[in-house]
Amino acid sequence: MHNLHHLTGIRGLAAFIVVFYHIEAYIQPYSNKYVMAVIKHGYLAVDFFFILSGFVIAYNYFDRLTVLTVDKAYDFYIKRIARIYPLHLLLLIVYTTIPLAYIVLGKDLSTLSGGNKFSFDTFVYSLFLVQSWGGVEDLTWNIPSWSISTEMLAYLLFPLMVYLLFFMHKKLKGAGVVLSLFCTFIVIIYVFEGTRTIGDNIQRLGFLRCVLEFFCGVCVWKLSKLQWLKLSGMLMFYGAIALFCVLMASGIKDYYFVPVTMSMVILGSVVYRSRVNVFFSHQFLIWLGNISYSVYLSHYFIRDWFKLLFLNSNEASIFWIVSYVITVLIISHLLFSFFEMSAKNRVLKILLKKGNNAIQ
Repeated sequence: MHNLHHLTGIRGLAAFIVVFYHIEAYIQPYSNKYVMAVIKHGYLAVDFFFILSGFVIAYNYFDRLTVLTVDKAYDFYIKRIARIYPLHLLLLIVYTTIPLAYIVLGKDLSTLSGGNKFSFDTFVYSLFLVQSWGGVEDLTWNIPSWSISTEMLAYLLFPLMVYLLFFMHKKLKGAGVVLSLFCTFIVIIYVFEGTRTIGDNIQRLGFLRCVLEFFCGVCVWKLSKLQWLKLSGMLMFYGAIALFCVLMASGIKDYYFVPVTMSMVILGSVVYRSRVNVFFSHQFLIWLGNISYSVYLSHYFIRDWFKLLFLNSNEASIFWIVSYVITVLIISHLLFSFFEMSAKNRVLKILLKKGNNAIQ
């Protein structure tokens, strides 16, 4: 398996597709139908994140957790908490300035997405990262953190995933069959619920969407170890992209094909080195990928402040849009450089057992 730097670059681009998705209404007057076709489906970048996260976690931890001990489980959980929780906590705390500012200025909170959902009980749910485990009806506070909540659940279940895949791989004779089963489960769930897209009904289905797609990513990692797949990597990569585009244009409901095609794109890019890999390994895109978690968690907060301070109508100027995007980049870079990594290292220093190198 060649280096995986391109996945970092793709992650960075996907994070900014989410940013543009959340200002879709402001971009539309200045864009064409082709660009808007991409932006209006920006919620699918989250599905890519889930599958990619499962792949990366499996790549780093699967073999180490096949023989599970208390120390290994403890180290794994602490390292995942250290990676995602400090920035989430910071953004949750500073998000309290939004409703306070609206109240002080006498503005209507309902103009915000989820603006009437700033309650103490949902704050507590968010504090413990359980707000999207099925117990809260609406998206609240820092809206993008719903996916961080569900990913935390996926982390908790990962050791079980390792055991299940090990067991199912033996029984079903292949990770490909297991991947197909979990993609099928996703389709069955969304068909049964009668949803229009895989992005609907997040608070009811989001945790299932995340856990199942995370598991798909784990299966992709397992498949990437098969030597014979290298021979068909190019066909798989470009074929999956073409299939995704054709099915998206056809109007077929996206939950029928998004998990499997995205899984195949990641798998194809891992086993086959193409010019696309080289492109996404560019230094700028790698930087964008490095700050992507800060981009993802901070952009909604920054957007809400930009709306409060600089927007008096439902339309935004190009200057507003460009200023907002540049501000997201600058603040995300600062968060990554001076908080995200240092906070992670501090948590690890405090909570990891000294001399325990079970998981690096």
